[in-house]
Amino acid sequence: MRFLTLLIFILFIGCDGEIPKRDTLGPHDQILVIADSSDFVKTKKALEKSLEAEVLLPAPEKLFTLKFMPLEKYERYKRWQNILILSILDEEGKADGFVKSVLSEEAQQKVTNGEVFLGIQKNIWTKNQGLAYLVGKDAKSISEFLELNGERLLEAFLEVQKQQLLYVMFKVGEQDEISEELWEKFGWKVRVQFDYVVANADEDNDFVWLRRFYPDRFLSVKSFEGTGTENYSPEFWINLRNEIGVKYHQSSEVDTLHTTAEKVDFLGYQATKLTGLWAIRKDLVGGPFRSYCFFDAKAQKYFLVDLAVFAPGEAKKNYLTQLEIIASTFEAKPIK
Repeated sequence: MRFLTLLIFILFIGCDGEIPKRDTLGPHDQILVIADSSDFVKTKKALEKSLEAEVLLPAPEKLFTLKFMPLEKYERYKRWQNILILSILDEEGKADGFVKSVLSEEAQQKVTNGEVFLGIQKNIWTKNQGLAYLVGKDAKSISEFLELNGERLLEAFLEVQKQQLLYVMFKVGEQDEISEELWEKFGWKVRVQFDYVVANADEDNDFVWLRRFYPDRFLSVKSFEGTGTENYSPEFWINLRNEIGVKYHQSSEVDTLHTTAEKVDFLGYQATKLTGLWAIRKDLVGGPFRSYCFFDAKAQKYFLVDLAVFAPGEAKKNYLTQLEIIASTFEAKPIK
C-alpha cells in the first residue's frame, strides 16, 4: 500500500493572517477525536495504540488520552487544545463536506485509490492549538497507516503540547533575576517560573538546585570543564548523579534496575539521556527522574541537567513534562 504522507504541513491561519489571540480550552494531555461514531469505533484501537502511548513513572501513565466527540459538536469544541478530525470515505468514495474543505479533488482521488492523508495545522482557532486531519478510504488503510506513522503523529502533538505549556507556564510570570544570576555566576541559564526557589547554589562545585514545592519538583544542573573527547559512559553519569544525590539530596541514588540510557538530541546537543527512578532508601521514598548529559563546545563544559519529581500518590507525568519545558529553555554561555 502506498501512502500520501503530508505530515507535516504547517499553516498559520488566524484573523487577518495572524495567530489568534484567544487561549485554548481543555486539558493539554487530551486529544479530542472529531469523527462519525462508526468511523471512530472502527479505528479506535489503532488510534489508542498510537496516541495513548505509556511511560513508566513507575506506574504506567499515558502521554495523551483520547476523547470522542461527534462531528456535529465540532463548532462547540473547536477551541480545544488538541483536535484530530478523522474521516473515512463513504461507499461512493466521497469525503464528507467538512473534510472536503481541506482536501483538494486530486488528494481525494488519491485517498479513494487507497492512500491516506494526514495533515497538521496550528493556531487555527486559538493560540498554540494543534489540529490534525486523518482521512482514509477505509478503516483498514487508516489502521495500517497508523502502524507505520503513528509515532510521527504523536510527536507532532507533543511538539504542539510543548508550545502550549511554554506559554501557560510563564504567562503568570517568571523570575528573570534568577536567570540572570545563573548566567553570570554559573555560565548557563534557564527560564524560571515564578514559584521556584534556589534550594542550593554551590559556586565552588558548579552546582545549582532549583525547587518547586507541593508537590516537589527538582531541576539540578552540574557542570565541569572538559574537551569533548572524554567519551563518558552512561555508568559515569549515573555515578555522578549518585554523588550529587549523596551530597545535596539527602543521599538519593539511582535505582539502576529501573534506569535506561539512550543517545538523544537535546537542544541540538548529542546527549546521553538517563530515564528511571531515584530513591532515598533509608526513608523509603523516591520517584521518577530524567537526566540529560552533554558537552557544550562553545562553553567548553560538560553539563548534567537533572529533572526529578516527588509526588507520592499522584500522577507524575505532568510534573515531569513541566520540568522538561523548563529544561528546554537551557542555554550555555560561550567562553570569551
